[in-house]
Amino acid sequence: MVRTLRLLALTLAIASACGATAQRGGPGHLLDEVLRANLHLKCRGSRIVTLQFRHDGREDPPRTFMENIVRDGEKIRTEYVGQGESAGQIAVDDGTWRLQYLPDKNVINKMPSLTRQNSERLEDLIHSVRDHFTIDIKPGKKIADYETLEITMTSDRGFEHKLWVEKRDKAILKREFRGPDQRVGMSYEFQQFKYLKTVDPSEFTINKPGAKVVEPIDRLNSAAAKYGITPYKIVGTGFMLSDSFGFESKDGRKGVRSTYGDGRKILTLVQVLGDIQESRLTRPGDRFNFFVWPDGDYKFALIGDFPKDELKRLSGFVRR
Repeated sequence: MVRTLRLLALTLAIASACGATAQRGGPGHLLDEVLRANLHLKCRGSRIVTLQFRHDGREDPPRTFMENIVRDGEKIRTEYVGQGESAGQIAVDDGTWRLQYLPDKNVINKMPSLTRQNSERLEDLIHSVRDHFTIDIKPGKKIADYETLEITMTSDRGFEHKLWVEKRDKAILKREFRGPDQRVGMSYEFQQFKYLKTVDPSEFTINKPGAKVVEPIDRLNSAAAKYGITPYKIVGTGFMLSDSFGFESKDGRKGVRSTYGDGRKILTLVQVLGDIQESRLTRPGDRFNFFVWPDGDYKFALIGDFPKDELKRLSGFVRR
């Protein structure tokens, strides 16, 4: 679940279609206004999240869970409630580090913050919306007792973002995303929501006596050791290791998949003892490229939103 959540980009877009601001500034002005508002948002609320994915060509059942959220700009606390596999987990991101408490293991996984990366993605989305999306704005339904506007953005590549934006202060109260494959997507909707003037700093700590803090490099070493693999890392690039997990394919090939970030983009390193099935590295409609190369008994792949030449250059920084 932690890995799944990390894949989710927080995408924000347009605000009011009918107020004086819209008449004065138009959509471009509103894009900037909503971006500013959500980057500095102080709030508390509960929302339902639904994830829909496909694996190995099969459609997974939708996964739905509840999150309690506290936010102060780039700082955010998320508590996962209910009966699902993530129930009881707590994530705190303070803009520098993200801590994820796993109650079943009584550990706190530490990784670089995701908030600045998401902020950069907001800006990228806004520029992309202006150039590649068609936009429809209409009155939306009432959400958590707030009036909203419903914004639908559709790209020429088949991606659709739908946002329900609180009219006055521009918080995103509901979001739906679908890619070219309509069976893959995500959504969230606030059931309760409240703007805050101040947030107590203690909200962004995790107080779990006895819980062990586990660093990213510890998780990489542990995942590799489980499958008898000598772990390789990306070094000297500005990309910081975030998380890792080991795997074994149906035909017995073992490997490790690690995620890195530079505060703007994500880079994934796959290391397999044996061969790599390139057809499974990306999905149809993905914007990601990959570069594959051998080294001794291992096959490696770098995956990311980069030109192949850049991935090839970055592969030179993969070392033991």
